Amino acid sequence: MDLGSLNSLLREIQRKAPGRRILIFGSSSLLASFPDVPPEQIGVAVTLDADFFLDPDDEPVRLKLHDSLGKNREYHAATGH
Repeated sequence: MDLGSLNSLLREIQRKAPGRRILIFGSSSLLASFPDVPPEQIGVAVTLDADFFLDPDDEPVRLKLHDSLGKNREYHAATGH
């Protein structure tokens, strides 16, 4: 994953869960923390996913996001992330 892919995923999350703050954690958060550094240099070149939390949390929305954006789902199949 690269910063562009992460931004694309975040836009999709915002579209499906408007008005929520999105907290990114895990290795993919380094892409946003160091936007000018190549993913290979910060050790995230092989990162294929992004872990995030919605604030405020909402289980039905979370399940909807997982169903559409999760591994082996439509978005994942289209983008590889």
